[in-house]
Amino acid sequence: MNKRTGGRIVAAAALLLGGLSALSCWNAGNPLKAGAGTGIVLVHDVVLGGYKHAGGYCQPFMNCIVCHGATLQGGTSGQPACTKCHGDFWSSPTCGQKAHGINVGGIYHAPNYCKPLVNCTACHGPNLQGGTRGQPACTKCHADLWNSPNCGQNTHTEKLGGVYHAANYCFPYQNCSACHGVDLHGGPFGAPSCLSCHTQKNWQNCGTVQHTNNEDGVKHAMNNRLPLQFCVQCHGADLRGGFNKEPSCYKCHGKKW
Repeated sequence: MNKRTGGRIVAAAALLLGGLSALSCWNAGNPLKAGAGTGIVLVHDVVLGGYKHAGGYCQPFMNCIVCHGATLQGGTSGQPACTKCHGDFWSSPTCGQKAHGINVGGIYHAPNYCKPLVNCTACHGPNLQGGTRGQPACTKCHADLWNSPNCGQNTHTEKLGGVYHAANYCFPYQNCSACHGVDLHGGPFGAPSCLSCHTQKNWQNCGTVQHTNNEDGVKHAMNNRLPLQFCVQCHGADLRGGFNKEPSCYKCHGKKW
């Protein structure tokens, strides 16, 4: 080997080592993420679940394998496995979107929350009982409310006594117990007790008692002359006022009936 050939080999080796150093995403002096052989360098500036990801995280087999391994199970210099925090969440059609942007009951959900067994298991666990990094169980706040035909709808649109109710409030045990508790005394995540405003008998004539009798400028129900039979369910057993701010019958008149 002559001096010229040896010099070329040394120069080529130096160039190769320099290139490998440029591709090293774990180098203390180069905390950047290189594309898989593309020469594109990506910064880990996308925060997901408290961890910084590179911009191409939705296509990890194109952009992440150089550092995180060919199967994304971790790199040779301590880079974590991508599946340590989530499964193949990058395969989700919502990957890259603002995942939890819908306020439901004061908690932000992903847009596809009505089909959690398809879209939420990667983070919240295969049975939705919670993820490996503190993601809560979906059943902590509600049962399988996503199976309701009303899932995804704004169901509380009926204003009663200043409070919005679901349209099917007249049948609370069938329609409201998933959120407000099986006995309607309140749900596990702040849904109020139905009994805090009215008694369990209030909905027995729900939707049927119309106040159409005008007496002295005040609307009364049809059977207001028999209040102890027909008015106590709303206005209280002693007719002194109901749980939902129904007025006392004595406010306007004594025991005229």
